[in-house]
Amino acid sequence: GPGEDPRWQASSIKPKELEDDIASTAFFRIGRDNAPSVTLFANPDCPHCHAAWAQLRPYIDSGKIAVRIVLANPDRTNDAIALLSNPDVEKAWLAGQGSEDGVPIISAAIIGSPGWRDASSFLRENNLIADKYIQALGLPNKAGLPVIVYAAGGRVYGREGVTAPADMESSLSGVSGPSETTGP
Repeated sequence: GPGEDPRWQASSIKPKELEDDIASTAFFRIGRDNAPSVTLFANPDCPHCHAAWAQLRPYIDSGKIAVRIVLANPDRTNDAIALLSNPDVEKAWLAGQGSEDGVPIISAAIIGSPGWRDASSFLRENNLIADKYIQALGLPNKAGLPVIVYAAGGRVYGREGVTAPADMESSLSGVSGPSETTGP
């Protein structure tokens, strides 16, 4: 389970630090309000990030987790800015924009507009936080996205990259189920 494989644990990062870091990003959340949060740092142009999203979807759909998506380090900066400037970014993401191979990202803001400039600034901040977690979880000769992190039991667990769905299941084994006492 998490913690047994050093790639799954960021022991130097504490849960409060993780929450503060995520709060400083422009993220969006997919999933039930009462589900525990897992954070996906994703490049909207990255097929590996798309694979990670596809592996996370069954856990979201079953209500086991909600995913906070932090767009960062894109291959094409305008794609990430287009998503971040979209007032319906969750709907765009669920429609495959930035989350699936071959789905074009449609801009909701005009290049140079205030919304575009704000999203550009948000992306710079997201990149800084993503780089921190890439470094914390990176393996030799590998340093990139996706990065998946969550806090459980007073520790932060994380994973850089994806492999098989069984690996995702193992990586998420420490996530607690939805709270029975909070909203739907």
